[in-house]
Amino acid sequence: MSLIVFCAKEDEERNVERVWKFNRKNLTLTCLKFPYYEIDLERCTTGSEVMDWIFQIRWKTWLTPNIIFSFLEEFENAFHEIFGTNAQAMCGSGADFFANWKKGKIFER
Repeated sequence: MSLIVFCAKEDEERNVERVWKFNRKNLTLTCLKFPYYEIDLERCTTGSEVMDWIFQIRWKTWLTPNIIFSFLEEFENAFHEIFGTNAQAMCGSGADFFANWKKGKIFER
C-alpha cells in the first residue's frame, strides 16, 4: 500500500477533510478551500522555512484545525514522494538540513 493511499485511508478514519493538494509539476501545495493560497515548496528548503509557513498559515483568518492538519499531512506526502523519506529528515535530532526539491536531494548544512 502506498503512503498516499495509506494516508487517505487514515484521513477517512479520522474524518479529516483533505484541503491541500500537492502539484509535483510546479512543486507547490495549494489550499483547495482557498485556491488563491499556494505555497511554493522551493521556499521550504529548511526546517525553519517550513516553520515560517506553518506560522504564516496559523494567522490566516480562515484557518481551522482541519486546514493546518491537512497541510501537515500533504506536506509530509509531498516530501515522501520527492525525497523518499519523511519530512523529519529536514531537522531530525535538531540538525539543520537543506532540501533541494528539484533534485530530490537532502544536504547537511
